[in-house]
Amino acid sequence: MNEKPFGNDRPDAVPGDALETGDALDPEADGPLELAEMAALMRTQQRAARGGTARIVSLLLLTWGVVWFTGFLVLWSGVRGGNPWFTIASPIDSIAFGGLMIVGVAASITMGARLGRGVRGGSATSDTMYGLAWMVAMAGATATLTALIGHGLAPESITLVAPSIYVSTAGLMYLVGAAIWRSWATFGLGSCVIAIACVATFIGAPHHLLAYAIGSIVVLPVFAWLSWRGMMRGTDPTRPGSGPRASET
Repeated sequence: MNEKPFGNDRPDAVPGDALETGDALDPEADGPLELAEMAALMRTQQRAARGGTARIVSLLLLTWGVVWFTGFLVLWSGVRGGNPWFTIASPIDSIAFGGLMIVGVAASITMGARLGRGVRGGSATSDTMYGLAWMVAMAGATATLTALIGHGLAPESITLVAPSIYVSTAGLMYLVGAAIWRSWATFGLGSCVIAIACVATFIGAPHHLLAYAIGSIVVLPVFAWLSWRGMMRGTDPTRPGSGPRASET
């Protein structure tokens, strides 16, 4: 057995040495050092978890910024009176937009699964409920839009209402996430996304699509950078990615 019965770490230690130093009489001689090492290890692991979470969230926001920018630019290029430099024929514009949305959703699912690794207890439950809330909210937005179309919503109004409903719903979900994570930065993100939807709707068709494209490529990368810098964390101590920034620990 490879034991240290006298608590002395020197390889040439003998019982007499331990008795002379008093280590044998103090079974907790190594205690403070071990506790300090454990605390340092925990801080290192927490910093690594926070950094990993921040990077994933940053990549997710950047992905959606590119997806929305490209998708709305394609739609703007496919409508009459839109892009003056080049046009995209219908239904290629709609198919391309749908494909980009699928890419964004797939990225969200993949990165969301990575964020959920190692999360247990109440945090895991709230994360699961938040993910399901996104699906319920978007399904509700789709059902509402379908009902409006069924009740005779004019085609020119559909082009304004449809993106506004979905983008506003996304902004509201960010606000919900801000309340869960106690993050004012995430609250700012949700507010900016809702503002994009409002401004674009006031601009009107067809250039509201360009407003969505510009707004998304400006706002989302900015918050992606903030996340990468660790400035979007909340204050929930049960979450690996929350709490003070690494530089504050």
